[in-house]
Amino acid sequence: MTTVRLRSLLLMVLLAVLTLAVLPGSAQAQTGTTVDPRCLEPGYEDTRTVTVNDPVVDPGQTVTISGSGFLPGETVRVLVNGAQVGTALVDEQGNFTFQYTIPAGTAPGTVLNVSAVGVCGTGTLTITVTPTTSTSTGGGGGGGGAGSTTGGNLPRTGNDDTVWLLRGGALLVMVGGMLVLAARKRNRHGHAPGVA
Repeated sequence: MTTVRLRSLLLMVLLAVLTLAVLPGSAQAQTGTTVDPRCLEPGYEDTRTVTVNDPVVDPGQTVTISGSGFLPGETVRVLVNGAQVGTALVDEQGNFTFQYTIPAGTAPGTVLNVSAVGVCGTGTLTITVTPTTSTSTGGGGGGGGAGSTTGGNLPRTGNDDTVWLLRGGALLVMVGGMLVLAARKRNRHGHAPGVA
């Protein structure tokens, strides 16, 4: 292997390492979170769910947002329509609860998007605000239990793979670019394809 080829190969490897080192930092800066190593361990199973005790509420009402399947000891950020409204500490079993009061001036029909952001991902649900003049008919028609599993308000669970997709895409683009540059350089020096 010639010195020029060896230098080119070392330069390509260095660029690949630098790209992978820079991408996680920029992705973390965008999301404001870092990936806990426990999220990447073999056997880690994402069982995160988020529920609310009452998915249809009146303005001024306090609801309890509950989560399970989070990492024990982590601090979960609770967001409503993208704005952080507080944090909750996850217990040893991976559960948390958070009390949230619907603002008194919230317009009827408003849908509040609630997110619980942990280090391994985010769980979401929605809460719908009803008019304060609503009346209960009593007797109860049953219902779907705790919050987010009724009326189409299913919790969003799973892992956001955006960071990994960005890393993979950047690596593919970088390797392709390096191959094109190496081919151009080879052709410039008069080497025919397939000839060493």
